[in-house]
Amino acid sequence: MDSGLTAVVGVMRNFVPERMIAATGQMARANIDDGDIFIGEFASGALCSVQTSFVTVGNYPGIEVRVSGSEGAAIARPVEEFGICETFKLARPDDVEFREVEVPASYYPPGGTARKSWRTLYYANLTANFAS
Repeated sequence: MDSGLTAVVGVMRNFVPERMIAATGQMARANIDDGDIFIGEFASGALCSVQTSFVTVGNYPGIEVRVSGSEGAAIARPVEEFGICETFKLARPDDVEFREVEVPASYYPPGGTARKSWRTLYYANLTANFAS
C-alpha cells in the first residue's frame, strides 16, 4: 500500500503501575505503557488497527496489526505461538474467511524460518540490516 496515515486515535495504558525496579531492587511507580491500541485511516481510505502489549494475555511481543481496504484485508501477528514466530493472513473482498499465507523467506535473516524464536529473528534482522 502506497498511502500514508491521515488520521489516528489511540490509547496507552499502564496496567502495572508499581513494579520491581531492577536497578534498585525496590518496588516503585513506573510510568510505562504496558499496552496500547490505535486505529488509523490511510489517505486511500483503508483502515488499520494496531494493538501491542507486553503484560496482557497472549505471548511476547503481543502485537497484532489489521489493515482493511477495498482490495481486501490482512492480519499480521508477529507473536510466537505454537512454535511459529509469526502469522500472516489475507482475505480478498469476496472471501468469507481469512487464509493463512506463508511469510516470504526474504523477510527472514539468512537461515531464518517461521520456526525460529521470535527473539532470535528480531535480533538477527537488526544485525543483518545494520551490516547491509
